[in-house]
Amino acid sequence: VLHMGHMLNNTIQDVLVRRARMQGKNACWVPGTDHASIATEAKAEIVRRTNAPPVLRLRLPFDRAWATVSTALENAEIPVDESDQATRVYRIRYDETQFRGDEPGWFARLFDFRRDGAGGDPYTLRLEDSADGFELVVLDERDRAVDRETGEQILSLLREYAS
Repeated sequence: VLHMGHMLNNTIQDVLVRRARMQGKNACWVPGTDHASIATEAKAEIVRRTNAPPVLRLRLPFDRAWATVSTALENAEIPVDESDQATRVYRIRYDETQFRGDEPGWFARLFDFRRDGAGGDPYTLRLEDSADGFELVVLDERDRAVDRETGEQILSLLREYAS
């Protein structure tokens, strides 16, 4: 019975968030659990600072932090152009319309009417050392900090899909 309760709780939350997204709302499902029902917010949290861009704090050793980000990118279906574990960098393409429910119809998808065919704007994700693990920072294509809104969108999405 305990497992059925967890399943029902997660299903209801998922349905409500998906419905909000389909209505065009900017919905993010932050609370969550991993496969053992351990709260994911315990290992990954978004830190919002007043004078700096937001970061995703991962209280994990490097190998697990790297794997968590890789899994989140894969689960969120964010294209990764390049990943370099030695420099702790991911080069990604992020298209916010993909997550707002603004996807093109079947005819546009059939003929791929995207302007540049690139599938989103280029960003860099970098894992940096912190006192209790690592912090994931979102940078633009010139390795400068992105604006707060874009950074929070990307980090919230990764936080949601972290497992």
